[in-house]
Amino acid sequence: MRSAVFCLVGILATCLVPTATARAQQASTTAVATAEGVPADVLDLLRRGVELRVAGDDAGALLLFEQARQLAPELGRVRGQIGLAQHALGRWVDAEGSLELALRSDDPWVARHRAELAGSLEVAGAHVGTLVVTADEGVEVSVDDSESWAFVPIDVRVAEGPHVVRARRAGHLDATREVEVVGGQRAEIAVSLAPVPDVRLPDGTQLADAPTEPMPPETPPDAVAPAPHEAHALVWVGLATTLAAAGALIGTHVAASDRQTSNQAQLDGACVMVTDTCRSLRDTLQGQLQPFEIAMDALWGVLALGATLGGVGLVLTFVDEGHTELALGPSSLRLRW
Repeated sequence: MRSAVFCLVGILATCLVPTATARAQQASTTAVATAEGVPADVLDLLRRGVELRVAGDDAGALLLFEQARQLAPELGRVRGQIGLAQHALGRWVDAEGSLELALRSDDPWVARHRAELAGSLEVAGAHVGTLVVTADEGVEVSVDDSESWAFVPIDVRVAEGPHVVRARRAGHLDATREVEVVGGQRAEIAVSLAPVPDVRLPDGTQLADAPTEPMPPETPPDAVAPAPHEAHALVWVGLATTLAAAGALIGTHVAASDRQTSNQAQLDGACVMVTDTCRSLRDTLQGQLQPFEIAMDALWGVLALGATLGGVGLVLTFVDEGHTELALGPSSLRLRW
């Protein structure tokens, strides 16, 4: 049945006929096309394309017809063959455009097959509708996934079925509308865009015009920093502990120095009259007291150092993204490294 249709249209192919007759008809068709000014390479592409269509490969035939169009873009028979292949593939909008261009041509081949081409155009047109989009001046719209934008109003032919209309305008929020187009009918849609809210930053810059920065990564649950008031409390406790430890260390050292000075003065006063005996006794007492004094100084030093480290540990409040943060004061100074 498919081959019979191509024989009826008579598109450079021969089928359902004996081989000898087919060759004779092909030779005759080639002679006619050559006489009508069709280049040999274009004629060969058309012939091979028709053979693919007879074999059921409409997509492959369309590729050959497109190659012929590159060589002879104004040739009506090339446009006609493209339109017929697009019609067979269900590409209704493209088929409608190609067939209309072919029928406007003065190509003798088109004149011989005008009825068949016009019938295919009517069928394609039944699957195509008109989409009209209106909006305020300055609005650009795009239909479906096309990256081509056009200012309103637009009046385009689209295939029947659902379509998505996108609209944009500087200083306004983008909008998306869905519309159903019926074949052979006209669908109109009006798009209204809302202005961007006038939200301004502290420096007066409108939010829509402010430079955008990527959002910071979310903080893991185990690394959540304490609330500001909690961090401030830790800072003050840490500072107080550190100062107390430093004072204890200094006080211990001063007290030990005073005790040693006092003992030395007492021994020197007691030994004014008896020089040799007192000096020996003084040296003995000093030797006995020195380990005790060293032990006490070391003990107080360890306690003071531990308290100091504990206070510093409280001051170092939290770690964020691998950086240690030192917070000094309620809210004014933060050092990071």
